Amino acid sequence: MDDYRTDSTLRRLIRCGEDGLMPVLAGIESTAGYLTRTWDPPVGTGTGGPPVVLEGLWVRCIGRIGVLALRAATPAVRPERRERLLTLLESWADTVFADPGARLRIGRVREGVGARDERGATVVVGPPYGRRLALELRTGDAQPPGLGVLEDAAEPSRGWGTAQQLHRLVHLVRTRGPMPWDPAAVDELSRATGLSRPGAAMLLAGSPGDFDQVAARSANHERRVMSLKVAECEIGFGELGSLPAQAQLEVFADVLPDDPESLWEPTGPRDLAGRIAAAWQAAYGKHVAIPHETLVHVGGLGGRTAAATLCAAFASPGDEPMLTTDLDLPLRDSHNGVRPADQSKSLDMHCLIEDIANLVPVLYAELPAGDPVRSGIPAVIAALRERLEHPGVLLYESADFDESVVMMDGLEQLFGTTPYEGPEPFQRPSVDDGLTVAFLNPAEKYTNWTPRPTAYFRPAHLGDDARSQVLRRLGSNRVTGVVAVDRIRGTYFDAIAERVASDALPPGRYEANPGASAPDLVAQVAEELGLDADAATLYLQLLVLEAPTDAHTRRWNQWGPARHRKARAALADTDLVVQDKRTRAGRTLFLPGAWVGAATGAIPLMEEWKAHLLGVNLTPGGHVITSRPTVERTLPDLFAHAWSLTRSGEGPKPSIR
Repeated sequence: MDDYRTDSTLRRLIRCGEDGLMPVLAGIESTAGYLTRTWDPPVGTGTGGPPVVLEGLWVRCIGRIGVLALRAATPAVRPERRERLLTLLESWADTVFADPGARLRIGRVREGVGARDERGATVVVGPPYGRRLALELRTGDAQPPGLGVLEDAAEPSRGWGTAQQLHRLVHLVRTRGPMPWDPAAVDELSRATGLSRPGAAMLLAGSPGDFDQVAARSANHERRVMSLKVAECEIGFGELGSLPAQAQLEVFADVLPDDPESLWEPTGPRDLAGRIAAAWQAAYGKHVAIPHETLVHVGGLGGRTAAATLCAAFASPGDEPMLTTDLDLPLRDSHNGVRPADQSKSLDMHCLIEDIANLVPVLYAELPAGDPVRSGIPAVIAALRERLEHPGVLLYESADFDESVVMMDGLEQLFGTTPYEGPEPFQRPSVDDGLTVAFLNPAEKYTNWTPRPTAYFRPAHLGDDARSQVLRRLGSNRVTGVVAVDRIRGTYFDAIAERVASDALPPGRYEANPGASAPDLVAQVAEELGLDADAATLYLQLLVLEAPTDAHTRRWNQWGPARHRKARAALADTDLVVQDKRTRAGRTLFLPGAWVGAATGAIPLMEEWKAHLLGVNLTPGGHVITSRPTVERTLPDLFAHAWSLTRSGEGPKPSIR
């Protein structure tokens, strides 16, 4: 077997970022042999110990080999990967690491490579610099020889995975094939954990660390076994992809049965699902269940936050740290440029703010009343507003600085002369007026391009004063940064939150259906146009909604195909619409007038008249949409406004007179 390919298999499961492929089995076996005095370093190599592989992070698997065994047993893994895992398990079973009685400790040392005698051994398994990751094995009563003090020493946990269990599982898989896959077990695991069905399927396959959004597109075998589409795989990865390596190893440490043969029994997969659910609940509790349709819909909206993460934040705002904990996001200066001190948290906060500003109107309109994500909108708005009042939050602003502002005196004219002072020394020339922090960027080598300044701002100090007006004049017209914060704090979001909290919409009905959200208006439109209620409903949706595809319309209106065809035919008999086939439209009825494109696949294409109605940003010339809608009206008001324009002759041509 190609030992180098084992590297890539194990690397994904333990989340190791080491570059280059290494012979993993040989490295682990050599380490075990060094500890038990059955392997000696080759003479003349000068290393004095076994080779370092995977940065030594494979030691995380000691006592937690269960996730690798589950992956080897599940049918949701390609045969070539299964064979590598089985070989790894066989090799592991023959080492001291599969002996639950072995007196091992993991820690760090500051010097040396290895030392051993009849009392035991200590050997470095991580890179030989700094505080080196090391393993210690005691074989007698006395302290084994060491490499100085073993810092942060801890005994590995002892979960499933004795030598007998490992050899037994390998034999069963090789003679009987992988364990059966039971869709009912996936459903049970989803109900017990609150995870989506895709997330539960990946969990049952032990694959959160061995699956990602890129792999989802090529993992045809895995997706076929789990009955998942690419988009569903991305939803599952959104739920599980951030699970730390140590956490996933611990969740799966004891989920396999003492006798692996029971996995092949008729109830084996469901029993396994029950044990995984218990381990998950002990570690993370039970998530608020998100309807599958909601996850799929949110996943198609093009948000920067993973759909599962975003849905969980709305369904259970009290469990989302960014909505419950004040964050300090200071800036750090270095030779690589200015960055937030905690780039990960800063990026997550930026993405969450942008997604809430852009998508709350969509979630409110296109999810049914009673949906946990929609119901959480008022609490999310209130919590995020509170977090934005914390003065320690600094957000990036894509300010549009004039070409003349390339020197410090230009920045000082805008923001004063006080420099930024963070918790760490800040060497780069900067200005800080309490609201905005701005600084110059160094010129790029080998180019004639002069970089524009960069700006961050404190939402807590964004108001109506002069310095806020300066920043707003510089801001971009996209719903991000200052624009996003203003929108989240504005009266439009007040109206949305009030509308959701009022329970004015019957449970299960959609705000995007004017028959449910504005029934009196539908009756008026039907009477004046001589249409039935369904055709009038469809016309209002074409006037107002960003993406009234046939599929969306049927879902929002809860129509079957026959009812939809009848409404569409009635409307098509008028001069209010035109019939056509257009790229990425998902419908055949359109408002009269020009059709405009979109800058990205996440932004729906639409009629030019509607683009102006919804306040989307257009490129110069008005041919391409570059943003989501910015109109600040709830849907009942927007339906009424669009109808008023149409009645007065300002609607899409031909107008009603």
